Amino acid sequence: MSIHKLLPLVLFIVTANAVNKHTTTPPMGWNSYNHYSCYANETQIQSNAQALVDLGLASVGYTYVVPDCGWSAKTRTSEGKITWNETFYPSGFPALGKKLHSLGLMFGIYSGAGTWQCHPEGANYLIQASLGHEKEDAQTFSDWGGDYLKYDNCWADGKNFVVYYPNETDPSARFRKMATEIDAVPRDFVYGICQWGVGNNLERWASKIGNNWRMSNDITNAWHSIFRITNQVVPLARYSKPGGYNDMDMLMVGNGVLTPEESRTHFSIWAMEKSPLFIGAALENNLLDADALKIFSNKEVVAINQDLLGRAAELVRRFSEEEYDVWAGPLAGDGMVVAVINWGATERNITINLPDVGIQSAKKARDVWAATDLDGLDTTYSALIPSHGVKLLRLEGLTKAGEYTGKIGSDGTAFKNVYAFTSSSNYTITITPATASRVSLIIDGKNPITRPVSRSGIITDVSLSAGLHELRVSSRTKSLRLALSDFSKEYQDAPASLSFNVDSTISGSKVVDVSYINYDLSFDKAWSGEGLNVLNATFSVNGGKGKTWRFPISGQSWEEVGTMRIELDGFRNGRNVVNITGVEGKMIVKGVEIWG
Repeated sequence: MSIHKLLPLVLFIVTANAVNKHTTTPPMGWNSYNHYSCYANETQIQSNAQALVDLGLASVGYTYVVPDCGWSAKTRTSEGKITWNETFYPSGFPALGKKLHSLGLMFGIYSGAGTWQCHPEGANYLIQASLGHEKEDAQTFSDWGGDYLKYDNCWADGKNFVVYYPNETDPSARFRKMATEIDAVPRDFVYGICQWGVGNNLERWASKIGNNWRMSNDITNAWHSIFRITNQVVPLARYSKPGGYNDMDMLMVGNGVLTPEESRTHFSIWAMEKSPLFIGAALENNLLDADALKIFSNKEVVAINQDLLGRAAELVRRFSEEEYDVWAGPLAGDGMVVAVINWGATERNITINLPDVGIQSAKKARDVWAATDLDGLDTTYSALIPSHGVKLLRLEGLTKAGEYTGKIGSDGTAFKNVYAFTSSSNYTITITPATASRVSLIIDGKNPITRPVSRSGIITDVSLSAGLHELRVSSRTKSLRLALSDFSKEYQDAPASLSFNVDSTISGSKVVDVSYINYDLSFDKAWSGEGLNVLNATFSVNGGKGKTWRFPISGQSWEEVGTMRIELDGFRNGRNVVNITGVEGKMIVKGVEIWG
């Protein structure tokens, strides 16, 4: 804020600068690019904006309307100002802004931190962008009534259309300059950085100057593109917060290629990752199909995206050969979203263990897409999931993983589904009876353990194989609480041979956290479907059959280490050998941490 004093009238005039606005939830709206490319015109923009209102989508929250690339003229005005192409926009951008505002919508403007705008005709069609003109363009966008600025990255060096590996000392400089100028104009803007995830540490610098930032190459109208972008967001999910969101690009739902199941999966991932939700399909002239409209209009899924906690879901387990993922993330009010994604080409019945997502049970469970309340979940959850489909759950009334309550039944069974996540002889069982008594504990009908247990009794060094167990208890006290824990683990740096010796006192499968580096981003191969932002590695135990996992990128540089949890079978009592083979590309296995 600046204050100017005019003498001798002692009159103070207060001029408020704009705010580079950070929204409390991810922005939602409509963008022209996915359907119209860089060839949208004024009539199409207005018709789609009207359809947002008429179809009820504006009332769901889709309020920002962004005419993407192609709107600007090839030259500036005599005053050096950027202006519109009068063939495409005969009424002009100020009039377009007024029209959108009259509909209760927000006016989004597109430009770029390069010499020219992005355009499919490349060097054959050069139209004005904002590099070197940030001050005057920010003022112009403000004068036009802009509310949102999507700021792209073509012609970054003024010589090359697309530069995926720029030689920039500070990749934030071009985008920071526009952020500074937006702050100086008398209108609030939401600043959407569209830098494509190029270079290092995007999420660190972009979150300081922008509201949302594109973290991948463009989405394409194909199922493999959904998998590619999902893999790229894995290490970035933890940076999401109110006023700072990973932008996974505009939605492809409704553009005629994705099936309804694929569209629901696509929309679910974008929603739980707190990506901005910008419709990329045509809405005008009844072009939007009924399934797509239902997906966009699903208020329960939108509510997950607009949750005030602003935290993105994270990948918690990947089963590569079985072709499914388990994702989970917190929601406001101590809730949780869980998504089980079937990446495979066939329908399959999938069972997940709730402790894998950090909980033992949920008193309330909602199948979001089915709009159905489920009975409370306990320890496991199973569902038949179509090919390329998703099961999206909203959970409330959560119990921490490893915590159980039970009553001794007539057969002595108190706890039927006690879950051990890894095979170990180091489990600790804490039994809390209502009154102090001697407790006899029988696990899976064998190995009785008899201990005197006080109100907080502890039984240590219990052997459990990975999976579900039944516990029978003999005690004068019928009501019990039980807690199961195992914090024993061993970390080993990866030797050059990628062969590890692991000692175990129990047979079975073990959970292994793999530390790795993979920054082999799919930029050049993003269009073909070859680039999926994963590299494979195969693991075997004691010479047994190997099992392969697909490791997503690990971070925003070749120095950032990621961790992915896998489960290996074939361990035996004694010395074991774990071998890692078939490590693809430049991926580096840094080490393993074996639980139990």
